[in-house]
Amino acid sequence: MSWINGRSLSSYADTTKNLNISYEYNVDGIRTSKVVNGVETKYYLENSNIIYEQRGNNLIYYLYDLTGLIGLKYNDDTYYHIEFIKLFY
Repeated sequence: MSWINGRSLSSYADTTKNLNISYEYNVDGIRTSKVVNGVETKYYLENSNIIYEQRGNNLIYYLYDLTGLIGLKYNDDTYYHIEFIKLFY
């Protein structure tokens, strides 16, 4: 493992799993890209929120409301996060 400023992971390698990962961050310390074994994922931000990410031709758009992240759209499919609350009496 190697670090940027002692707190942001810059790269990680695991020879037993043939895994090589590197990360890039913006000036605010938010990850803007990662490369895993040569495959790059780019993160596009609005302030501190990831608006969408791109890996090759695949896009994931993140959906927000006033409370935060509520779902995502992966290519043409939309998925919503539903929180179940279990009440005990």
